Amino acid sequence: MIEYLYDGSFPGLLTAVYQTLAEKNTDWNICRASEFQPDLFSQTQIVVINNDWVGKLVASLACKLSKPALLDIYYCFLSEERGIEKLISVFISKATQYPGTQFEKNCGDKTVLEIQKISSRVSYEIHRFQGFVRFRQMKDGIYYAPVEPNYNIISLLAPHFTARFADQQWLIHDLRRGKGIFYDGDKCSPVRLSEIQPEALRRCPPVLSGMENSVFAAAEPELQHLWNDYFQAVAIPERHNKKLQRQHMPSRYWKHLVEQVEE
Repeated sequence: MIEYLYDGSFPGLLTAVYQTLAEKNTDWNICRASEFQPDLFSQTQIVVINNDWVGKLVASLACKLSKPALLDIYYCFLSEERGIEKLISVFISKATQYPGTQFEKNCGDKTVLEIQKISSRVSYEIHRFQGFVRFRQMKDGIYYAPVEPNYNIISLLAPHFTARFADQQWLIHDLRRGKGIFYDGDKCSPVRLSEIQPEALRRCPPVLSGMENSVFAAAEPELQHLWNDYFQAVAIPERHNKKLQRQHMPSRYWKHLVEQVEE
């Protein structure tokens, strides 16, 4: 088996897919170089990003697939699920060889169904985090929000929060992947945050008392108290339904919410 090792980027994956199609190998796999575990029976080939190949592959796919189907491929890549590179490559290979432009509607193909299923999960995760991200104001005026999404989606959250908070500087920090997206009031930029983990940022939601000397703004505890008072005031005790609450707001999101959700 030939193992194509790429750098973990989307252009790197597309380069690897193009290379597998061009070389027409029958026994191959695509893997992130950082995750590859050598064995005695595999040959490795390092994939170097080739923008010309990427452009040709994208142009070919644009003639075969609709924009939603192309977005499905990208969403699947962001899922970071095990073996997703192989699934994407097989999907692309079938799409380029399928007669006509209707491959994405071939619901009898297991690859199509799997791509759509994974893409749907990623899309739903984006939709949920648009409502579950909670910002805290830091001493320097930047609004900080910690998140731990299952999928690598923070770059796709940027348009939503740029539109909502266009007059503020904010940072969404993906704790699981050690990276973030920063909006400076003009544009969004990706940032690496793996080394920026002070104790005050690890406690999320932050402790409401004793925060005056932390990295957060002095008014933040009071604002959080006010939000929790509002959260409790709008609740109707007679209509408490914990099962329904967990369906709409699963407990895995609670850790980073400012409001205190009852266990």
